[in-house]
Amino acid sequence: MLVGGYTLGRNLVSLKLIPPDTARYRLIPHVFEIVSIFMSNSTIATKAQANHINQRFELFKSSLSIEFKSYLKKTLDLTQKFSQGGLDQSIITQAFQDIEDNAKNQRLLLEKLLNWRLTSNELAPSFSIKQSQIDHINQQFERFKSPLSVQLRLSLHSILCSTHLVLQSRLDQSSKVQKALEDIEQNAKLQSLLLDKLLNWCLASNELDLEVSSEPSIAISHKTGI
Repeated sequence: MLVGGYTLGRNLVSLKLIPPDTARYRLIPHVFEIVSIFMSNSTIATKAQANHINQRFELFKSSLSIEFKSYLKKTLDLTQKFSQGGLDQSIITQAFQDIEDNAKNQRLLLEKLLNWRLTSNELAPSFSIKQSQIDHINQQFERFKSPLSVQLRLSLHSILCSTHLVLQSRLDQSSKVQKALEDIEQNAKLQSLLLDKLLNWCLASNELDLEVSSEPSIAISHKTGI
């Protein structure tokens, strides 16, 4: 730090950016030290803000993810019972109806999860962030979720198509019903993996270039309408 400071000092003197005054020249290392401390404190503040945002996202997704996984588990339980001979032929229709209802509920919950956005109205007063940074964070989440959302929606659509065919009596043969259940189980397992990836999203501190701002604070919220 000191060597760098004196080197910079000589360069500034040679460029006639500062007068060749020894006292001023020797102040440069101390300026470097002050800047270093400031940058360190700024890094800590940035990590704290990133952690706060991640905690708010965690709070938002918690109840939705629990409910989504509950429907997913019910669907998997039904398919596994059938594959083990645990479902009588007379209640297959009801089982597929339940699976269809589960998938429809999952679709609603998924849209709520995917509609998560950062807003500028509820964050603690000590946290300040610019609107451009809010937009940047939302863009990051949009890029992250985009491929996952496509796959999740396709998986849910596939399940709904399978249940629709069975409920409309277009799959009368037991072998076709079995194949439909296998497809449903496969898609449900895929959903579980994709959902975990979506829920594991977090904001890294190096992706949040926070600066002191007089603009309103931020908070995480979601759209309530579907």
